[in-house]
Amino acid sequence: MLPNMDDKIIIGENGKLRALLALLLCLSLVAGLAVGVQAQTLPNISAHPPMKSGRISEGESFHFGANISELVGTALPFTYQVTQTGEFLYLDPRFPESFRTSFEATNSGILERDFKGVRSFLSVFATVNDKIDEPNGSLTVTLQAGDGYTTGPSTSATWEFIDDDPTAVTLSAPAGDLAEGSGDRALTVTLGRALVAGEVLEIPLAFGGAAAFGGDYTLSAPSLSPQGVSYTNLAGPGVPTVTFTGPSAPSATVNLAATVDSVNEGAGETVTVGFGALMTTGLGGGAESSGTAAFTIVDSGSSGDSGSSGDSGSSGDSGSSGEPRAGQSAADDDGDPPRAGQSAGSSAAAEADPAVADPAVADPAVVKLVEDMIVRHRDVTGNERALRNWQKALRTLNGEPGGFTISRLKARVNRLTGTPQERWQRVLDAVEAILE
Repeated sequence: MLPNMDDKIIIGENGKLRALLALLLCLSLVAGLAVGVQAQTLPNISAHPPMKSGRISEGESFHFGANISELVGTALPFTYQVTQTGEFLYLDPRFPESFRTSFEATNSGILERDFKGVRSFLSVFATVNDKIDEPNGSLTVTLQAGDGYTTGPSTSATWEFIDDDPTAVTLSAPAGDLAEGSGDRALTVTLGRALVAGEVLEIPLAFGGAAAFGGDYTLSAPSLSPQGVSYTNLAGPGVPTVTFTGPSAPSATVNLAATVDSVNEGAGETVTVGFGALMTTGLGGGAESSGTAAFTIVDSGSSGDSGSSGDSGSSGDSGSSGEPRAGQSAADDDGDPPRAGQSAGSSAAAEADPAVADPAVADPAVVKLVEDMIVRHRDVTGNERALRNWQKALRTLNGEPGGFTISRLKARVNRLTGTPQERWQRVLDAVEAILE
C-alpha cells in the first residue's frame, strides 16, 4: 500500500514542534539558574569612619560602628580585631574573658557580634584616665573576613590616644662650693621617662647670681653625648639648651667649670641654675620642670692678703689673730710659743700645690714647725681649728703670707679618691715625703 502524503506532512510538523518545545525548555532552565545565582549574593559589611577626628584624650570614650548592606532574617555573626599601642584601653568586665586575657598579654584580641534584623551596630570603648606620663598611643579595629558575608570598602578605623600627663624634668647638682680652677660641677637634667620617636623636648638653662657666665665659669658637654641628646649655645651667646629627641636617654649632664681670674672676689660669687620655658613636640601632656642648683664659686686667693684683711674665706682671722706675717713672730692657734726663726718667708702670694712645693725655699726652723704641726694635726677632718693650722702650715711651707683658703684646701683634697680620712692622709703623706 502506498504511503499517504498527508501523514508525512503531519509527522514533519510534529518534529518541528518538539524541537521548539525543547528549545524553550532550555531557555527557561538557563534563566532559572541566573535568578538562583542572583538570589545567593552575600550581604556586605563595611566599617564607619572614626569620629572626633580620631584623637582621643585619656578618660574619653569612643565607638566603632559598621553597616550591613541588607537586612538578614537569621543571626549573621561576624568578628573584628582590636589592637592598641600603649596602655590606654579600659578592659570592661563585660568583654569576654578570652578577649581580656588576650588583650592583657598581647594588646590585641578578637570580638564577635551578629546582625539580625538591623542594618548597623556600635561597639563602645573607653580609655583609662590615669596620672602616668607615657607616650601617645593608638587603637585600630579591623573587620575580619568570615562565612556568609563580604567586607568593604572600608574595613577598619584607627584612633590616636593622647596622653595628658606632663613629662617631668628635674635639675640636680652636687652640694658644696666650687673653687676656681678646681674642676667641674655636673649639672644633671633628668626626664621622668625616655622619649620615643616623634617626641622632642627642648630645655633651656637659666643662670643667675653674681658670677658671670663666660667670665667666672664656662659650660661644656660631656665627651660622649647620651642617645638622642644635643647641646646648643654652651659657649654663648644664646641661651644654653639641652634637647632630647626620641628615641633618647632619660638624662643628660652639662659640665660647669669655674675659671681662674686675678680678681679678688672676697667670699666668692654665687651661681644659680634653673630652667627657662620648656618647648615640646609630640608630648600630649607637655612638660613640667622642677629643681634648681645653687652654689658659690670661691676665690682662689691668688691676689694675696693684706696685713689687716685676714684670710679670704676662713673663719675670720685678722692680722692680729696670731697668724705669722713677714717679720712677725707669734704663737700658733694651739698656744705654742714661737720657735726660733718662726717668721713668714717671701711676701709673694703664689698658689702652689703642697705635693710639688720645694722645701728648699723655707727656713729649717719653719720646716720643723710645719713638721710638728702635721704630726699634731693628722686628723684634720671636721676640725676647723686644725684646718686653720693646716692652712697656715701650707702657707708657711711655701714662704707666703697668704695662700690657700680653707674652702680652696677642702676642694683640692675632695678631688682625690677614697674616704675623707684617706684623702687627707694622702695629702699629709705627700707633704711629709717632701719634707724628708
